[in-house]
Amino acid sequence: MLVGLARHGLHPTALVGVSMGAIVATTYALDPHWLADLRDIDARNLPRPTLASADDGADPIRAVIDLQRLLGPLVLGQGVSARSHERVMGVLERLTRGQHLEACRPRVTVVATDLRSGERVALRHGPAARAAYASAALAGVFPPLEHDGYLLADGGYADLAPIDLARDEGGTAVIAVDPYQDATVRDPRTGLEVMLRAMEICHHQHTALRLRSADLVLRPTFPMPIGTLDFRQADTAVTAGMRIVEESRAALHDLLGRPTTDPADASHAPT
Repeated sequence: MLVGLARHGLHPTALVGVSMGAIVATTYALDPHWLADLRDIDARNLPRPTLASADDGADPIRAVIDLQRLLGPLVLGQGVSARSHERVMGVLERLTRGQHLEACRPRVTVVATDLRSGERVALRHGPAARAAYASAALAGVFPPLEHDGYLLADGGYADLAPIDLARDEGGTAVIAVDPYQDATVRDPRTGLEVMLRAMEICHHQHTALRLRSADLVLRPTFPMPIGTLDFRQADTAVTAGMRIVEESRAALHDLLGRPTTDPADASHAPT
């Protein structure tokens, strides 16, 4: 999305990042080579906590083994990828150049969830890598982060669309990105699948209500489901973002009160 907007001379004056959006926002604001560095992340160093399913063509014995490997760390430890914590923090330190949120240009607010109070926590100060980690710490995957009396986990649990925080930053308009992918291909068949699907619906509907207060919502479409930590699909995500920006040029023109520039002659006018 940021690439597509920049091609038309549109640059944000502030960013509010949630979950993977926090990683992208902090990298964009602190790393001059942000896009190349995100593309070059070695995904082999990142956890891929998947659960095989016989219905997906996987070996049923493999599915049982995967289930045992998943439940053990969940029940007895901090998450299926708790031992990957240091590797992930190392990646985030490199992406954010070891800098603090105060150095972000444009300004960045990172959103996390306090597991103690259940409240949304907005982070604007301190090490950017720690803030990005907290915002993207998926429950059951990564251990939560202790910070200023909070126990922080993925910001999406409290608020996937913090439009009010973006509105507080001023600027001409608030443009939100909704990357939701409904990958449902069949009816749920087990009690667990029913529960997970119900939770997904609830979460999505709450986010949809929050997104209504944005001035414009960009909803990219993807040719296949992309996992949260699947950096191998970075180019696919960038292409989808550029495509939705192109499709939204008229709406951007109406919203900003001026035409978008030709990609070949992009200026640096803020949005």
